[in-house]
Amino acid sequence: MYERKIVKAKNRVLENGKIHFGTFDSVPENIDIRGLRKPFGLLPLPIFSTNTRVRSSVAFKFSTEKFLGFFQIFNTRFLTYGEFVLFDTQNKQRYIVRKFSFNFKRIISFSTKTGGCVFFRHNFHVRINWTGEKLNVFMRFNQYKTPVALHFTCERHSEEVGEISACLPEKVMRRCRVFHQIGGRFLGKVKVGSETDSAATALCFFETRHAYYELLFNKRNICGFGVVGEKSLMFSLSQSSLDSADRYEFNDNTLTVDGKVFCLPPVKMTAEYGLEKKWVIQDTENMVDLTFTPDQKSKYGLSAFIFHLDSSILAGTFEGAFFLKDGESITIKDLPGLGYNVRLRL
Repeated sequence: MYERKIVKAKNRVLENGKIHFGTFDSVPENIDIRGLRKPFGLLPLPIFSTNTRVRSSVAFKFSTEKFLGFFQIFNTRFLTYGEFVLFDTQNKQRYIVRKFSFNFKRIISFSTKTGGCVFFRHNFHVRINWTGEKLNVFMRFNQYKTPVALHFTCERHSEEVGEISACLPEKVMRRCRVFHQIGGRFLGKVKVGSETDSAATALCFFETRHAYYELLFNKRNICGFGVVGEKSLMFSLSQSSLDSADRYEFNDNTLTVDGKVFCLPPVKMTAEYGLEKKWVIQDTENMVDLTFTPDQKSKYGLSAFIFHLDSSILAGTFEGAFFLKDGESITIKDLPGLGYNVRLRL
């Protein structure tokens, strides 16, 4: 049975140019990875130059009785891209906004204790802030004169909320990526037009990530939310071009059950007949056996000079099972969730 090694967390993941790799037993106070020496081999590049290859992102995914939502801000030293897709699972409608902003600063904090992210563009306002006790997420935008707004908050020390963080090597040990994830029950509401969906029992994932990116990047991710029996269950599974050569020891796959976080083995996701058809998700440890069937999609593509973006966000349902240690198994059927596939050249 798979069991990932847990290491003691330091205050900083990078100290004096040395990286502390591993999945941590607590959350480091600072996850800044800028300042690595020669992250791209023996090329004599100054540190301020290699620091520009550090990309940051904030993602928020949630599920209420009526809505599935996906929100992400991708931030570089010169460019910020924000997108939000809200799927109405009952009426099969979508509310979408995507915005670019050219700037010369980073808008996502490297601190996990006190920080935030603010992004304002025409008809798209995002404000996220967190302290050691609380996390707040607020967004609003207009689509074809239909106002959409949401506000969620959670107590980070609640028994129904789980946190995990890790610093993982990329293809070579010279470079690294770090993530901090909060998952559990959030309080809040979603408002579309004059209709309000109070989501006192919303299940949500919040993630911050920082990584050294190469010119080409691709990623595939799935996440599911729901109540199975009397347990609230959420999971996030990924595979990307930044994955370590040793994915067995270093990956970011997690399962959260009633605020308790379990580490999962690396998985393989295949969509043999296309992204809009059934996905198959399996691992080699016989712990994950899932299928994902999309029924709504949002696709976006953009090319300009060397920049290229191809993004697909899908809403659907999961079926299958998780097999945990001590013979425990969790069977899911018609569990709502999201799929995400992106290719990026920047």
